[in-house]
Amino acid sequence: AYNDGFTAANRLWGAGAQIRRAAEAFTGPERRTFPAGTWVVQGVSRDRVQRLATQLGLTAYAGGAPNVRLVRVARPRLALFQPWGSNMDEGWTRWVLERYGFTYTTLHPQDLQAANPDVPDSMVAIPDTLRAMWPPHVGAPAPPRVVRAPLAGRFDVLLFADQSERSMLQDSPACSLPPFYRQALGEDGLRAAWDFVRAGGTVVALGAATDVFIDKWPIPVADASQGLSAGQLLIPGSIVRVQADPTHPVA
Repeated sequence: AYNDGFTAANRLWGAGAQIRRAAEAFTGPERRTFPAGTWVVQGVSRDRVQRLATQLGLTAYAGGAPNVRLVRVARPRLALFQPWGSNMDEGWTRWVLERYGFTYTTLHPQDLQAANPDVPDSMVAIPDTLRAMWPPHVGAPAPPRVVRAPLAGRFDVLLFADQSERSMLQDSPACSLPPFYRQALGEDGLRAAWDFVRAGGTVVALGAATDVFIDKWPIPVADASQGLSAGQLLIPGSIVRVQADPTHPVA
């Protein structure tokens, strides 16, 4: 039910609602207590919220949140990096986004490289004849053309699914592929992503994709499992204990 709260948020955003989250616990009407992180919805009718809550198995209460610090939560403009070739985790990531009602834009290597002004046009142009051949899951969420502009201002979040550092940074050696489809994100695309972060954007990396940003960016993050063998650390499919600060908007 908690995850369906995001489904509700996306549907409410679509209906024009304003959504905020409580930065601290508070007591509402009828002396009912609410924890930090509680969603506070305005701009839509009580009946609409209640119908949605019933459909999704959520609990909604009518009332205000007086004297409580609220943090505005805007609908994020998401971009999902899609490398050329097969990437199972990228497909599963798309499924999760669609399952919970998130809208997103698919960006290919050339889309990120085009945000780097040092990359020539000839390296990032995508012919319309090739676009016309793309299947729906590739073409439909992709921009209609490559945009020669910074990523900041167009997106709030860049999402990278699980992918090895080598395949993210090095072009494919497969001679059977047209040169256009051999391109990886590369250092040029990585620089565009770094400029995006410096301008206030957020990068979310899953699985092995985190290695690229830990290794290449000056960030205070370390891989605690680095150097450990599979005999020392192997937890596929496990649920690990996580400590989160519920007063932080990201939580």
